[in-house]
Amino acid sequence: MIACALMLFLQAQQASAERSKQRVGWLLLAFGFVYLSMDETASIHEILIEKVKLVFHTSGVFTFGWVLVAIPAVIVVLLLLWRFILRLPRRTQLLFLGSGAIYVFGAVGLEMLGAPIFEAQGVDAPSYIAFVVTEETFEIVGISLFLTALLLHVHREQQSWLLRVR
Repeated sequence: MIACALMLFLQAQQASAERSKQRVGWLLLAFGFVYLSMDETASIHEILIEKVKLVFHTSGVFTFGWVLVAIPAVIVVLLLLWRFILRLPRRTQLLFLGSGAIYVFGAVGLEMLGAPIFEAQGVDAPSYIAFVVTEETFEIVGISLFLTALLLHVHREQQSWLLRVR
């Protein structure tokens, strides 16, 4: 995730040098990936579980209450980035949206589907462990695909800031 953030900051810098309107979109994505990286390291979203549970008395698919915050956050981010995404080349658009969908399905969707199993059987249940492994796999595939899409975009669109190793 931090590799994505670094590449996005470099892309924002390039867009700024070119006085491109895309600079803000690259920066929003970069800061988003910095946050995701920090959250992955410090489990910031876990703090929300108990707080949301106290307020909304969540259970079932909403046992992990942070998803109630994540779902609107994903929608807001998508709306904020929509014009930015539409200005990208078609292949980059599809790869960014596809990788994001894979990541969100893993992080939010599978977390919600696994929550009732967690509630009923606990954290050590083989079926819950299988959900967690599948969830993490989707997240890793989504991030890897996004980084690949970003590298392909940079390679196709503007190589001027890339370091050349010979």
